[in-house]
Amino acid sequence: MSSSPEPGEPYQRLDAYERKVLDGWEEIYKRGLLTMWVLLAVRDQARYAAEIAGFVADHTRGTVTVDDRSLYRALRRLARLELIAETPGPGARTGADRKYHRLTATGRRVLGAFIDRHVRPIYLEGNAHLFAEGSSST
Repeated sequence: MSSSPEPGEPYQRLDAYERKVLDGWEEIYKRGLLTMWVLLAVRDQARYAAEIAGFVADHTRGTVTVDDRSLYRALRRLARLELIAETPGPGARTGADRKYHRLTATGRRVLGAFIDRHVRPIYLEGNAHLFAEGSSST
């Protein structure tokens, strides 16, 4: 059992103004993170759109969700950038083809570089104190 607070607990302690500020910040943050989460979703296996959306929701404990329109827009953009490729595959119920998305070699290298530059530094030992509740960065 973890001693860290549940995901919603710190949010519940905020007043209405603080929640409004946090909600706005998160909305901008989530839009910027969608590319990373989509690429992570298709890194190890090809997935269709609904599986990608589920992956994102599951791996962010529901704090990042994506509507169909935004997801399809992101998938088209990532395909144009040659970070992902589409492969037709059978659908589960109807048998109609679905588009399965997978990471390309270029996508794998770009995602790896992004993680090295922007994600790994968060987890460096010297940065752990920055994320402790109630700590200051001084």
